Amino acid sequence: MSSSNKRKKQDELVFLESAKLAFKIIFLVLFIWLIKWVYFDVYKPEEKRYLRNSIYVYKLLQEELTKIYKEKGYVYDENETMDELCERIRAKYSPMYGDCSVKNNITVSQEPNIIFKSKNITLSGFERPPVKVGDVLVKDIVIDTNGDKGENTFGVDKVPLRIHSNGRMGGLLSPVNCNKGDMEDFGIPYSTVCAGANINFMAMNKPFSYDVVQIGGKDGKSRRLNQNIPFLRADCIAFGAEITGADEYCDKKSFYWLTACYHDYYCAIQFHKD
Repeated sequence: MSSSNKRKKQDELVFLESAKLAFKIIFLVLFIWLIKWVYFDVYKPEEKRYLRNSIYVYKLLQEELTKIYKEKGYVYDENETMDELCERIRAKYSPMYGDCSVKNNITVSQEPNIIFKSKNITLSGFERPPVKVGDVLVKDIVIDTNGDKGENTFGVDKVPLRIHSNGRMGGLLSPVNCNKGDMEDFGIPYSTVCAGANINFMAMNKPFSYDVVQIGGKDGKSRRLNQNIPFLRADCIAFGAEITGADEYCDKKSFYWLTACYHDYYCAIQFHKD
């Protein structure tokens, strides 16, 4: 074989080795990209943490709220200097940190009232005095599902909740409205804890969703009429928007009061459990 042919053969071998190496690199890069895409865009770990931690806090808050309401028949009065719900939660989950005293300010403190260190969840807003919405005393608080990490953005890792002291929702929790457009268009109050957010959490079924249940129906058995729906829709079809006063919203969305609830038997809104 001539020297030129040998050189040509060697060049071909070098090219093939280079092509194989390039293919392996491209394959590895694509494989890593695929793994990252599946993890972050399909599995969505941060979204799952947001949902999981929000629901975790909701349930333990509701458990303590139920106890307080059964004991007192209300949650707040206008003269309290200590938030009892906050203090109970703090004593159980954050005994070395937090202040549950009520201060005469209307903004949420930069310091959380409660820290769940094992889950890196914080609760803020308990220092604010309750306010009247209609004839009902309420207090709005904020759950941060990953503490001071992450974006600290409503709908991403922060979510607000309303505590109802009395009335039909006495001793219960609900989402709040953080969309000024829905306040202007439908008169749904905008929560002061929203800090410029533009999301109506009452119109979403994540992180919190609800079921409408007919109580004591035929043969004395309760039955679920609708499930896994946003709080606003549940109020529309169960109570004719009596809780939120969002009659126009219900009409626009065609969420009509169920005859099974206003004509047959009493209905209730319950937190949806998977």
